[in-house]
This record gives sequence, C-alpha cells and structure tokens, in this order.
Amino acid sequence: MNIFSTNMDEPMMDDLKILELSCSIYIVRYLNRHPGLNKSQIMSTEGRALSTKNRRIDQLYIAGLIDSDIREEEGMRKGEYFKLTDMGKEVADHLDAIYEIMKDHLAGCNEDFTSYTNPHAKEILAQFRDDNLDNKRE
Repeated sequence: MNIFSTNMDEPMMDDLKILELSCSIYIVRYLNRHPGLNKSQIMSTEGRALSTKNRRIDQLYIAGLIDSDIREEEGMRKGEYFKLTDMGKEVADHLDAIYEIMKDHLAGCNEDFTSYTNPHAKEILAQFRDDNLDNKRE
C-alpha cells in the first residue's frame, strides 16, 4: 500500500507524516541553523524526551532530510555529526518561511492554541484609554 499521494492535486493524510512527528520540524529547523552537531548535542536542546529526539534523528536520516558523517572533533572522540541534505535544507527554508508568515499571529495564541489575544492588545488598549482621556478633556 502506497501511503503517498500519486495525484499532486489531492494531498493524502500521510504525505508529510515525517514532518508531523514530534520534534521533526524542530530538528530540521535547528540543524538548518546549527549544522554539524552530534546526536547528543541535538538531543540536549529544549523540549521533548531524549528518546523522542533520538528516534526522530534516525527517522529523518532514513527519510533523506538529514545526513551524517563520521569525524573526530578536536579534543573529542570520533563521532557521527549531522547536517541537512540538500532536500532537508530546502524543506527547512520553506518551514522558516511558513513561520515568518505565521509568527505575528502565533504570538497571540496561548500554548495549546485554545485562545487568541492580539499581541498588540496592551498597546491598543492604552491608545484607546489615551484617546478617551483626550476626548473627556475637550
């Protein structure tokens, strides 16, 4: 069974499943900014369990979004270091562009996206109060 859409006009539920998995987008975007990290360095970043990130790195590697090379860093033992593939870099750049489109609105959402408050609400209210004070003085 092919889980991927053969008709590009109609997306299927699992077309981008690898990106929907916990930490996938974070790891791809993080490696876009910090290429050449080993697994421990990636796993020690914020959020989610270490086991989730560890598994996700392996899955992103299999999906072709990240690649690795074995090398010795000065003062460290030989290790595997990760970077984005060309495809991974292109995906990361698109994800960053999507974030740029959404960031102003996201700033007003609570953590679980159940409510929205305009991030400029305090400024708007202050301006409203100032305008009302000016009107009362006149």
